[in-house]
Amino acid sequence: MYKTKKEHKYYRLVVCLMFVLSVCILSRCTDPVEGCLDITSSNFEVDADVDCCRKVDECCCDYPSMTLNLFYKLRAADSLVTIATNTNFRLGQWYPLENNVDSIRIDTFNLFISNLSPNSSVSNDSVNTLESISTRISSAQGGTIETSFEDNLAMIDCRQFRYVIGTYTSDLTYDNVSFNIGLPEDLAQFEPDEILGGHPLENNYSILFDEMSDSYQSVKLVYDIKSPVEQRTIAHFAPLRATISNSFVTPVAIEKGVDLGILMRINVLDVFKGIIFDVPNEDMSLIINENLIGSISILE
Repeated sequence: MYKTKKEHKYYRLVVCLMFVLSVCILSRCTDPVEGCLDITSSNFEVDADVDCCRKVDECCCDYPSMTLNLFYKLRAADSLVTIATNTNFRLGQWYPLENNVDSIRIDTFNLFISNLSPNSSVSNDSVNTLESISTRISSAQGGTIETSFEDNLAMIDCRQFRYVIGTYTSDLTYDNVSFNIGLPEDLAQFEPDEILGGHPLENNYSILFDEMSDSYQSVKLVYDIKSPVEQRTIAHFAPLRATISNSFVTPVAIEKGVDLGILMRINVLDVFKGIIFDVPNEDMSLIINENLIGSISILE
């Protein structure tokens, strides 16, 4: 069967189009688009077809941060409605104690918060940070022992209101948040020069390292308490450890690739509830340790 000139013309046009299409497809196959294919990352590329994280050291994925945002209030009696008013606590100011006779001025308030974790009671899953803390000690045989811990901690100082805990990968719906006061016990036993990689525990966090006990303490408070006739300075340095969990009425969904902010409130003066000028220092330490646990809460 013979084709007309017009049919030949259309035939050649179709062949040419198929050739061009084939070239485009082949070109795409030989020149793939590389990018981050992890949907929980903050730079997920829907148009990429080659994972840039085939080699861990060359991974291009960026992950969202989990942050701890702090409100420092005076007492639990201060309503959340007044969160932006003058009920905010400030270091270095005198505040009346409950007896309205004695007063207190807090000059140092350092506290370790660790293992901050949004959790799901339904799926028994939790959000973990990706970073780690590396340590190295000498072994009895003359070699070295290296250990790593999850880098999930912050040193609270009442001057900073936002702390980056670390990056994470998750799309969890969580209904409670747990955290620890103090460092994990094993990590607390390392000395600053045994922490590797320039981690804050090696430098500015080392102000909570106690050479007497050869370990990191959980809390350091320096405060002045005065009566109408006397004033004294007290330093409280304690290895307090406690796990605290706050449950939410309404579960919270984590959006893929988006920074996760956890709100925490510390009622600073409640830490000193029950203290009066005439109480001995040792008894004050017991009161502070007991009060501290109840003075910290996660806001829903």
